[in-house]
Amino acid sequence: MSDFRLPTPTARARLSDGRVLEARVLNPDYLMWDRTASRQGWPTATQAPFLWQTFLTWAALRRTGQIDGVTWEVFSDKLAEQVELEGMGTSEVEANGVDPTLVPVGPG
Repeated sequence: MSDFRLPTPTARARLSDGRVLEARVLNPDYLMWDRTASRQGWPTATQAPFLWQTFLTWAALRRTGQIDGVTWEVFSDKLAEQVELEGMGTSEVEANGVDPTLVPVGPG
């Protein structure tokens, strides 16, 4: 049996209301990105790494029920002040088409 290679980083968001939320990014979150980016005509993850990272964070937090009812627009434009993906190794990031030097890491 082969090992799975899908990266499952921890998404962390510091919100405008002072909360800091975390969730693992899983396959459903990546699928939501693929479907939404395609439907909306968004650039690739490599071309827009902040958009990609913020969307994955929103999708993971939404899936886990931590931000029920918060739309993508509200999350990205008003609620999320800082977003980061932690635990995504260089080879996994590159395999997903994202330049690891462009994946931002916020202050701890």
